[in-house]
Amino acid sequence: MVMLSACSRDGGDNIPEKPTTDEPTPDDSNSGEVQQKGDSIFAKISQATGARIGQDLNGLKVGDSIYYNLTIDDPKAPKSATYTLDLDGVGSTYNHRRFNKDFTLHISKIADDGSTEDWHQVNSFPYVLPEKGRYRLMYVVNSDGTFIHEFKLQRRLNKEPHSKVTNLSVVFNVLAINLLYAVESTEDMYSANSYLVRYSLSISIKCGDFATDKLFEKTPGCSYSYKIVCDGVEYNDTFEPGVWKTFYNQSKYYYYGKNSGPEFQDKYISELVITVKPSSDTPPTLFQYKNLRMVREVNGRRKSRG
Repeated sequence: MVMLSACSRDGGDNIPEKPTTDEPTPDDSNSGEVQQKGDSIFAKISQATGARIGQDLNGLKVGDSIYYNLTIDDPKAPKSATYTLDLDGVGSTYNHRRFNKDFTLHISKIADDGSTEDWHQVNSFPYVLPEKGRYRLMYVVNSDGTFIHEFKLQRRLNKEPHSKVTNLSVVFNVLAINLLYAVESTEDMYSANSYLVRYSLSISIKCGDFATDKLFEKTPGCSYSYKIVCDGVEYNDTFEPGVWKTFYNQSKYYYYGKNSGPEFQDKYISELVITVKPSSDTPPTLFQYKNLRMVREVNGRRKSRG
């Protein structure tokens, strides 16, 4: 099972995560020590805490913005030192590394008061960071799947490499959740302004189409289930990834004002909980979503918003 390591729309404090380096972090106990060309950089990349309203931290979907904090602590480096951030395997479908296709990446320096205002979109790798300090990375994800991105950070002096490479990784899952409702029939009742409406609600859930997208990989004993709360009613069932499943198909009476017909407003799922239970004794992985909009299907086609 791929570990979910996701963040949210709003940045916050750091949750430390140790990087992988070729050598131990330099000892800074001697204030007169000069940074050597072969030394390593101490840096870390961590989740930015907080969540946008209505979204759980484990509730990422296509189109969301995902935030990470990058801290470069290099106390003995010359003031003229810059840093390059490179993405290993950029452009590959492997773990969704197709730059500006699977995702876009934006970087901002974190001010002393914690704010981030001056955002820069990364247009190529390696990307040059002008100085050490604290930065915020913002992913905008354009595809569903398991993202495993391995970054390489290196100090540069006079545009030449001046340190060992520090390896940093980011891991998160993005789900594609599609919700449809279809009005199957509308029947005038005998009483005034009364209609019997038959409609169905359906859902499809998946996580990527590449060989590296293994969250929903079919393995013996592994199960996938959901809990949906819609119009105050709870529905529970299992599902097969990527396959449409109808979870509600009934009739309801609707009453309308004088000289008006049935008008169907947007429907919303107030809560969706997805549980991935592996075949082993490993604890299940949960994904939680709030206030998901359903799309109306008309004559076999999805009706656009508005």
